[in-house]
Amino acid sequence: MGEGRESKPCVYGREAIKAPQSLDVTNVTTNSAVLTFVGQAHYHHGVFLNGEHNATLQPGELLYMLRGLEADTEYEIRIVTLTSEDTSVINKKTFSCSQSTTFLTEMPGSFG
Repeated sequence: MGEGRESKPCVYGREAIKAPQSLDVTNVTTNSAVLTFVGQAHYHHGVFLNGEHNATLQPGELLYMLRGLEADTEYEIRIVTLTSEDTSVINKKTFSCSQSTTFLTEMPGSFG
């Protein structure tokens, strides 16, 4: 659905952290969308919508339903692999270990 951007690898201390991969937005309606990705199962992942923190997913949770979207609106979604130190500064940090894409919600009355 969206145009995925290449994810960037990153390293925290001695541990190599993989950025999320295969970010996909499906089942887009006028006010919701389903987000799926492949990530490291033992890390939390942050979901950012238009640069704002939207949710923190538990380890192994690789699907997320975005709700409360506006019709006929373009959104940027970013998925971030979080280390334990990231979770306390989630709204203040620029993350390099991430993948993002954009998508457009449907117009009212459209049947996608």
